[in-house]
Amino acid sequence: MRSLPTVDFFGHEVSLLICGGNPLSGFSHVSAELDREMIEYYNMPNLLALLDDCWAQGINTFQSRGDRHQMRMYLEHRQNGGKMKWIAQTASEFTSIPGNIAEIAQYKPIAIYHHGTHTDNSNQAEENAALVRKIIGSGAAAASRPARTHAPAPKPRGS
Repeated sequence: MRSLPTVDFFGHEVSLLICGGNPLSGFSHVSAELDREMIEYYNMPNLLALLDDCWAQGINTFQSRGDRHQMRMYLEHRQNGGKMKWIAQTASEFTSIPGNIAEIAQYKPIAIYHHGTHTDNSNQAEENAALVRKIIGSGAAAASRPARTHAPAPKPRGS
């Protein structure tokens, strides 16, 4: 494994460069055609090879959705001896986000965070705070309070 600079992230040494998860789940944010190309390319053998290649280059962490496809990928990676660390995002298609958090936690990611779009759309501060408490209760790292990650309110100038 090559060496890249790292930072302490909730007690875990995380490489400053991490592998992002949108392409792994077919989210290009460009077009349906590119989404489909990503889905076709990132089959399980290619996903597992990607994680192994990241590790070999010194990237020791990936961030992705906590959907069943990504949970399965991480499980297979670990079963094959892989050592990548996982930062998981809740998957907003789950009917129960607390249930999704509990399912993600079974795979022992180093952190779980609440999907920003869901946070923005719910606009329920107590509901969002309860989800953060659920994440902390799972043993995974979490921010101490929810943040609006996709549509932050602009700060007035001079503040």
